Amino acid sequence: MFKLGIVGSSKADKSAYEQIKLYIDMNTSIYTGTSDTVVVSGGEPNGVDSIVRDACKHLGVGFKEFKPEKIGWEYFKKRNLQIAEYCDKIISFALPYGTTAGVPKCYHCTNAGKDDNHEKTAGCYTGKACGEYEVIIIK
Repeated sequence: MFKLGIVGSSKADKSAYEQIKLYIDMNTSIYTGTSDTVVVSGGEPNGVDSIVRDACKHLGVGFKEFKPEKIGWEYFKKRNLQIAEYCDKIISFALPYGTTAGVPKCYHCTNAGKDDNHEKTAGCYTGKACGEYEVIIIK
């Protein structure tokens, strides 16, 4: 089974639903050549995590959530590292740089030598920890 993490911005709203759903629909079998792929996300009630949950349910795609034990970076970090360790690949959906006032460019991607022209998101932190990740900018 191929484990594909789809994570990203907690600021993503329902306008990103179609883009993320289309990605899931077109890519869940591409990695294994079968439908033997499970999509993994972080279990948050909003943002990319909630969109991924809804899209997988709608598409009938296998889905697993890693929810943080409590609120706070210590717990989010632990959950993100669990996702990174569990997954074969991470896709981080990020907002374009400049979308949200005060949010810096993604220093996770800068440190990984990837294009950083998007807002910082813990999804890129998770991807960097996995080692196999790509970023998709939310349109």
